[in-house]
Parts: sequence; structure tokens; C-alpha cells
Amino acid sequence: MAPVDFADVVAGLVRDGWPLHPVEAGSAEFARLPEPWRPIVTAPDPEARSTAALALWNRDLLDLIPHFTELFRTHLVDVRAYVSADTAILLYVAEGPPGEDPLVWFGRDPREFGPPPAFFDRLPAPARTFIGEVHAGFTAPDQESFGLIPPGIMRTIAAIADCPDGIPGWAEADFAETGRIASNRLLRVTTDGGNLMLCVSPDLPAGRAALVYEGDVETREFGPAFDALMISAFDEY
Repeated sequence: MAPVDFADVVAGLVRDGWPLHPVEAGSAEFARLPEPWRPIVTAPDPEARSTAALALWNRDLLDLIPHFTELFRTHLVDVRAYVSADTAILLYVAEGPPGEDPLVWFGRDPREFGPPPAFFDRLPAPARTFIGEVHAGFTAPDQESFGLIPPGIMRTIAAIADCPDGIPGWAEADFAETGRIASNRLLRVTTDGGNLMLCVSPDLPAGRAALVYEGDVETREFGPAFDALMISAFDEY
């Protein structure tokens, strides 16, 4: 793998509004980390840090997204701990496509979980476990793409549009197995960094998700849909 300059990565994040400070073993910041994260900081090299970080992930979540799991393991360069004024994160950096910048994910402190959003129980159990015990949000730095949005900012499509009771004129999808899905009953849990949103809803059978793209809604099994969205971060490979 090509070497990654973490100073350059973090400098870019700081310019984007993330005042991150690295955590060193024995520092005051070290005590702010969740205890399961601390072996990552004390690990001797990038491979050991990456292994220690992925060991935190629940096996059933990895099994839910097998194609992303394989790509992520293959291209993960390093994992390091950082703190800002109000949070701690694990910064996962993966090798980007040839000639491109590295791919970056933020894994947030699970202690930030807080009250679950409406319809959170419609997420499959592996995803709920991951958010509650591993990372209360695992996304690109935009906090909404290629992962699971922090539960504190998960909202329905209607709320995102500032129409919490429902988007006027929303063409509710009419599915034979579920009936109509209203915009205020579609909880966005991730995006592809563009206009594609992966949602869950109480109006879908257990284990199903809704892919919403510019008002069009398609239902699929959650695991394959989530896996496909996640691996799209690696589209150039």
C-alpha cells in the first residue's frame, strides 16, 4: 500500500472545520477515549492499529456487508485516535483509487449514542449493535455518507426538507407488499455522498430498506443494499 501522510489528511479535515488533536499514550486526551479504544493508541504500527480497531466491530455487522468488509480490510492503511472539544473519534484511512486522495471515515465514540431517533428499531440488529457499542456514527467526514449516520442527527426525509409532517406533493411509493410510504416515515440512515439515500421505515417488512433517489423509491433487502452503497466508495477499484 502507498504510504499516507496523516498530517496532510488531518490538515485537510481541520480546514473543513474539524479541529482534531491526535491522542498519544499517556496524554491527558488518552483518558478521554473509550477504554476499548486505548489498545489502538498503544499498538506499535499501522497494521496492529487497524487490526485492533476492526476487532471492535461486531461480527454480524461485518457479515451483513461482506463485499465492503473485504475491500475495507484490503485497503485500510491505518486507524488513529483523535479528540476535539466535545468528542473522540477513530480516524480510519484507506488507500484511495490510483491517483486519488485517501478515503477517510470517522468512527464516533459509542458513548454519544443518546436517545434513539424515531424508527431506529427498523434498522437490522447488527447495525443497531454497531451504533450502540462500536461507533455512534461511522461515516465519511460529511457525517452522512458511506456508513451509518450518527443517531443524534438521523432524520426522516420530511424533516430534512423542513416539512416534518410530510413533504407537500410527495409521490408516496405504492408497493404491493407494504402500501404507501410517506416521507415522514422514511428515516435516512446513510447516503452515497450524492442524491441516493438509504432509509428504513416502519412501513417496510423487517430486514427491508428503501433506496430513495430524487423522489423515486425502491425497496430492497437492507444488507445487500447497504453493502452496495458502501462499496461504491471504492468504485474506481
